Amino acid sequence: MSIKGKAYIVGAYEHPTRKAPDKSLAQLHAEVALGALADAGLGKEDVDGYFCAGDAPGMGPLSMVDYLNLRVRHVDSTDTGGSSYLIHVAHAAEAIALGKCRVALITLAGRPRSEGMATGTAPRAGNPTIPEIQFEYPYAPTVANMYAMCAMRHMYQFGTTSEQLAWIKVAASHHAQHNPHALLREDLTRGAYARYVVELLDRFFAQDEGGPALFDLLDHTLTWLCQERDLDLVARFYEQCLLGLAGFRPELFRCVGEHNTIVLLPRESPTEQRPYGLDPERGGALCPECYEACKAVRAVVPLSPAVLRFLQECQRGPYTRLRGQQFAPTLHTEAERVMQHYVTYHLERGVRSGAFLRELKRG
Repeated sequence: MSIKGKAYIVGAYEHPTRKAPDKSLAQLHAEVALGALADAGLGKEDVDGYFCAGDAPGMGPLSMVDYLNLRVRHVDSTDTGGSSYLIHVAHAAEAIALGKCRVALITLAGRPRSEGMATGTAPRAGNPTIPEIQFEYPYAPTVANMYAMCAMRHMYQFGTTSEQLAWIKVAASHHAQHNPHALLREDLTRGAYARYVVELLDRFFAQDEGGPALFDLLDHTLTWLCQERDLDLVARFYEQCLLGLAGFRPELFRCVGEHNTIVLLPRESPTEQRPYGLDPERGGALCPECYEACKAVRAVVPLSPAVLRFLQECQRGPYTRLRGQQFAPTLHTEAERVMQHYVTYHLERGVRSGAFLRELKRG
């Protein structure tokens, strides 16, 4: 039976921490699990299959399933060293194809720097019960020299040259330098914003929709998330642009209520205290009079003059005009809450990576 088309990789996460003296190994497994699930737009309640290898603490999947509070139908602890996780992917696809599970979670984590492990050059402790140890341990095997032995065998058997092997490193470095968004993998906060950006796109657009304009917006936004300090400004500007491309951009310049001829011009005057409103059902902002008349409606939320003015500026653009301005944290907090409400209403569900981001910022 072929498993082609029966299973797909829908989420991945690389932990940004390279030295974690304050985190346990189980905690690192949990954090990469949550990151991968957020990337996929799933929750741990969706997982019914779990895969790990010898790096997982305790009794492998039994201990980790309990630690992660998962309810699973299938587990796999195949351990073949560094290749275990490639085999796990294959085993997960097979398990899904056979109906053993629907959502498979694979985790890998370690603390080599925190534990002072010289993973490439330190001799590995030998277990005398392992059959090959008596032949290899007298020669102090390490990762570096054992890989060198594999390379020598390949050169002997297939005629591979040192230059050909060296080109593997050259090619990897060459390709890496073309990735302008590499920082998003190293910074947890920036990476969380990036996951929110990508998930929002996936929620509003089907595959192959959007065209070049959508691709350019995503590319620019990921670049700004690498470069800018005000990440909330990037997120709010992106939301307005994305919603415009999807046909859901809120009407912010004219009241969508009974006074639909009123142009909304919130002033910077401190005397303007009456709140405006946002009605996602009608698709936009309400003048103070209309908001007062329908603020009891559950879908309608208050909108301060400052936030309305800020969101209008995001719609006007371009981003280069906004990037040098200073915006108060309280303004960003309200703008995020209002847009979260608007997006959730139209998607009829929350954005999981957005919830993860808010939890991260609460800290």
